[in-house]
Amino acid sequence: MPTINTFEIKPEVPTGSLNNVRIVAVSPDTAGGNASCIVAFETSAAGGLAPGDLITVTFPPGTAIAGAVAGAGAPCAPVNIQIGRAAPVPVIGGMKVLAVAPRGPSVTVPVPAAIGPRTQVVLYFGVGVGITNPARGTNYAVMVKTVADPVDALSAPYAILPAVGPPGRVRNVRVANIAPDVAGAKGATYKVVFETTERGALKGGDKITVTFPSGTKLEEQRVLAQVFVNGRQAGLFVGIEKNKGEITLPAGLEIQAGGRVIVDLKGISNPPRGTNYVVAVSTIKDLDDAFSDPYEIKPDIEDLIGQLQAQLHGLIACCDRLVQLLERKVELEENLEALLRLELQSLKEQLAQTRAAIQKGIDQLRDAVEGILQQTRRLVAQLDEKIDLEEEIASLIDAILECLETLELSGEAIPPAERRPVDVVLAIDSSGSMDQTDPQGIRRSGAKAFVDQLDSDRDQVGLVSWDEKVDLFEDLTSDYAAIKARIDQVDSDGTTNFNAGLQKAFALLQAGRAGSLKAIVFLTDGQPDADGYTPPGSSGSWVDKARDAGIKIYAIGFGAPYEDPVVRQRLERMAEATGGKAFHGKTADDLVAIYQEIARELANPWIINLEATCGD
Repeated sequence: MPTINTFEIKPEVPTGSLNNVRIVAVSPDTAGGNASCIVAFETSAAGGLAPGDLITVTFPPGTAIAGAVAGAGAPCAPVNIQIGRAAPVPVIGGMKVLAVAPRGPSVTVPVPAAIGPRTQVVLYFGVGVGITNPARGTNYAVMVKTVADPVDALSAPYAILPAVGPPGRVRNVRVANIAPDVAGAKGATYKVVFETTERGALKGGDKITVTFPSGTKLEEQRVLAQVFVNGRQAGLFVGIEKNKGEITLPAGLEIQAGGRVIVDLKGISNPPRGTNYVVAVSTIKDLDDAFSDPYEIKPDIEDLIGQLQAQLHGLIACCDRLVQLLERKVELEENLEALLRLELQSLKEQLAQTRAAIQKGIDQLRDAVEGILQQTRRLVAQLDEKIDLEEEIASLIDAILECLETLELSGEAIPPAERRPVDVVLAIDSSGSMDQTDPQGIRRSGAKAFVDQLDSDRDQVGLVSWDEKVDLFEDLTSDYAAIKARIDQVDSDGTTNFNAGLQKAFALLQAGRAGSLKAIVFLTDGQPDADGYTPPGSSGSWVDKARDAGIKIYAIGFGAPYEDPVVRQRLERMAEATGGKAFHGKTADDLVAIYQEIARELANPWIINLEATCGD
């Protein structure tokens, strides 16, 4: 039997469907809640869209949307859309809610501007759209398609928490009023409105934390005295970071669970750039940040006038330069005219000198003319040969272009056989530098999302939180709720000792199941201590021990420090020594994509066979 060579690559979304569909945020994420939702995706290589083309988002069964009860074609409230790196813009009119059974309701959104292929698109569904989460808390997914990518693309799973579960985020956050709402304005008044959860009741002495977007500043003393909660004078708004502060509720003020809260703040300096922003709110009971609907900070007119004046000055300078060049051109033309006069005079003198010799040298002149004619014939022949060559090249180029236009790829994607169970340990850096690198706790959210992508019926997950020592750990388990609860306990304190995290992760996997696929997902943001890392090839290296035990290491460099090529190389050598991979990310989207790729490689390897043909 002949040998068939195969190669393994990660799965790619089939032709005709969108790429990297995901739910960026649902707030609140509790069952039955009236929620805002952020959906992101990437158009395919042939998925460009024109203005007016439709994007269709189908929500999971059990979701309710305002207008769906009225049947197919009911109008839907506006949403915001962000195309590529441009600022989000509102979608005005043309949206509809379609009630489709047995699937959940679908929303069609018309594209306000052209969208190119392989372009990131983000849809912001505000609370006003009227999306109500399913009544049951579990994992869900949405489906997205466009007229150019008509095959429904399924998103990565996202969790809806049970309504009676532990509190997580306040709900329905919005910025009701800003005065003044101009970029760079100082002393602005903000009215922030939100609702507590079913277990989020507050009383006097409890704290509310408000985080403003980057560029927003508190007054110089970083303490605001003019703070009101539900109309009552509250304690000071004390800044704990440049754009983040805490409010202490006054004695006697009680806010019921599920109650509405209005926070009035005065003395805020608006961001310097006019665009859409969001704030984040948390309380001592609802600890996770909940993000508001986008609100607008308008551009500073004086600043725009200054920019326009600068552009006008630049245009005037260009005009001055153009005048100088024209004057120089006139001068050169005058010099050229004088030179031509001299040349013509010289030519006349030469003609006068040769006129008398023409009669004597008529035969010589004929010979010279014949020689010129012969040279001209040779030149014409060479030019004809050059033209033939150019036509042949043009014909070849046309053939290549025709081939490229009819190029077809065919083949098959062969799913894996019954795969091996996975034992994986998340080794997460909890050193003090994480306070600056990851103030929002993205590494914890990303790790929990990674856990959700595994199969609890066959895969086990362990945890090691390390700095100069191991802070906490959890043995390999299939109880994903327990492991995610432990992930939430990862802090930011101490120095950085790679060996401590690697040694404990190695020990947990040694106690794993026989025959399982074993891996360490090692996340860090900093340089190791002087004696905090033994690289592969050195005596006592835990990387070498992992390789010898068949354990792969997937190394993740998180944050700006990993722009240093020396640091990048260290993580790449760590991963490559064990047959793993190294990654680098700065944002929440980067980290989610990295964890998804690792999960796919561990739990879902595919074999792809492709064949290319050109036309018929």
